Amino acid sequence: MIERYVRGRHGVYALYRNRKQEEINKLRDELQEQAIRDPLTNAYNRRYLSEFLDKEVARAERENTPVTVVIMDMDNFKQFNDTYGHKCGDMILQAITKFLNEHSRRGDVVCRYGGEEFVILMPNASLETGFERAEMWRQDFSETAIEFEG
Repeated sequence: MIERYVRGRHGVYALYRNRKQEEINKLRDELQEQAIRDPLTNAYNRRYLSEFLDKEVARAERENTPVTVVIMDMDNFKQFNDTYGHKCGDMILQAITKFLNEHSRRGDVVCRYGGEEFVILMPNASLETGFERAEMWRQDFSETAIEFEG
């Protein structure tokens, strides 16, 4: 359709309008992404968690499949922040987010719930699977060395 307008008298306008619409769509998509992502860790935020959880629970009920929710927090994080500073604490939050994303199943959703709290939604995962994964994450991350400013 645009090709027809490009060859005609109003072609430049139609092409310009199409580019503007593409730009508007791109900006809208970026704004939507910002609204559902935590700016520090790039994990999904509480807003996304709420929307996704409602949909996932409804789907699980319809299909009679499990959904497991793992809630994690980092022990003594406030004390850690007070001792080493917020810059180091931020780096730890980014590292745990990266770790959880890399060690989660495809389809699992990692959300930063607040502060040092994370929620991992695991569609089609049994309670046993969720428990095993959470314990594995805890153990493996506790053994991870993170270098901060040398």
